[in-house]
Amino acid sequence: MQPMINSFSQGATRPRRVVDYVLDQLAAWGVRRVYGVAGDSILPLISAMAEREAPVFVPTRHEEAAAFMAKAEAVLTGNVGVCIATSGPGVAHLVNGLADAQTDSAAVLAITGQQESFYTGSRHRQVIDQQQLLAAVTEFTAELGHPSGIGFLLGRALRTATGKSKVAHISIPKDFWNEPLPDLPLRSFEPFLKTPHRSAPHVLDEAAGLLYQAQRPLILAGIGARGAIGHVLQLAEALRAPVIHTLAASGQFPRDHHLVMGSVGEGGTQYALELIAASDCILRLGTTWWPHRYVPDAPVTIDINLRPEHVGMGSPARFGVVGPLEEILPQLVPKAPSWSRPEWEARVAEAKLQYEESLAQEIQAARQATFPTVHPALIIDALNRHIPADAIISLDVGDHVLWFNRYFRGTGRQDILISGYWRSMGCGLPFALASSLVQPHRASVAIVGDGGLSMSLAELLTAVRHRLPVVIVVFNNRSLAMEEHEMEMLGLRVHGVGLNNPDFARFAGLCGARGYRVQRAKELDHALEQAFQEDGGPALIDVVTSPAPLPMPEPPEWAKVPALNRQGRD
Repeated sequence: MQPMINSFSQGATRPRRVVDYVLDQLAAWGVRRVYGVAGDSILPLISAMAEREAPVFVPTRHEEAAAFMAKAEAVLTGNVGVCIATSGPGVAHLVNGLADAQTDSAAVLAITGQQESFYTGSRHRQVIDQQQLLAAVTEFTAELGHPSGIGFLLGRALRTATGKSKVAHISIPKDFWNEPLPDLPLRSFEPFLKTPHRSAPHVLDEAAGLLYQAQRPLILAGIGARGAIGHVLQLAEALRAPVIHTLAASGQFPRDHHLVMGSVGEGGTQYALELIAASDCILRLGTTWWPHRYVPDAPVTIDINLRPEHVGMGSPARFGVVGPLEEILPQLVPKAPSWSRPEWEARVAEAKLQYEESLAQEIQAARQATFPTVHPALIIDALNRHIPADAIISLDVGDHVLWFNRYFRGTGRQDILISGYWRSMGCGLPFALASSLVQPHRASVAIVGDGGLSMSLAELLTAVRHRLPVVIVVFNNRSLAMEEHEMEMLGLRVHGVGLNNPDFARFAGLCGARGYRVQRAKELDHALEQAFQEDGGPALIDVVTSPAPLPMPEPPEWAKVPALNRQGRD
């Protein structure tokens, strides 16, 4: 990371203030952007950024979006993402986005204003105990008690966010911002905070020993393997092991590879589940996820993960190896038992063939369906043809994610941003906006449902304001479809999940973006081609989507027991 120093002290005639120190310190740690909404108690901070090259202020329409954007920046860069908010309602609006960053282990720093220090504990407008409010969604939260303490407080917050990949928060009373400071030194960026744990060499030898006992090995890979995909595939080829990936890693694995079997879970395939159930040794690489609803705990699981606390998370591990996968896998590949496993190889090859044929037949059936609107499988099929090979794809939460999980074909060079453990609607568009700012040389695509988009629709104005060339694809099925389907499955009366949507394409045009309305499948390719080829800010494709049922893998009998009776499985 190359810090961008733009210190106020360079050529300054007035003494350095708290606000100057905060921005100088952020710049020294490589912070380039600060996301947020203007408000009374942070106005000096925003004003000071107008005089600097870095960090720059990126105004959003809602603080929740600012927190989502800070998370996306942290995920894509590996640096700290920063968001700001004013006191009271402003800080409250951050909670959802910060919870998403905290649960997905993203390094985010939230800086909020507070009313004047002499109002602490009083019943004054917009005064609330911010530390109590944010304690559940942060790793560290504290309020500045005196201007001279800013160095200690900000340093601890940055170190916590960086070293633990979690959320840190500080609040600063607004009467402190312009207070002069003594000659307070900046804290240089500390790269050792990111030094990973590493298992001893003999641990890797023992893991290889377990692999030698395996007759039917299988690899389950997550986003933690993104820096070592080539080695994952080398290991798979040596072991003759099928590779099943998580949703977040779906862009990192080329779907046309003969051992890549797609994903499992909702939207996954029965073939992948059957392979997991038949395997006698599962190697989990860079993931904490396990499809409890569909398969029990594996008899032998070897976990390799960057963080020791992530080993065995989601499902108990028989054996664990800790360290960066890009270091461990090149050592493991030569140690792996590379011998023929004819029966397993034949079973995997047959499953791959059936998997591809099944999906092709489903796509063909969708083309022949008599829906008056667009079948959701055809939207993903069209996106496979048009999304650039190195795009960043931001998925909102909703029914469309299941269709994406089933039919998306990754190229091996795409990044997928999701709300992993928190699973919050409204995240897709903010993720995409930050992606376009952070890596402007790559296409940024938001795939959203109508419910999720409605929650963050105002951020379309943010995209227009910053001329961000994001492409937004809306599954407009006029329903909170996941909730509707769950109500039907549980035998409940379907109620309260219908949506009265506007014409999103026309709305986009009113905001200053390009809008395309797609009502027939034959219009998809043209709309996507126009959206990706034309220059000039954001484009939104409003696809009127049919309420088709998603093909689902069949859970085993034990998974059909009510959740309260499935101890430890969900």
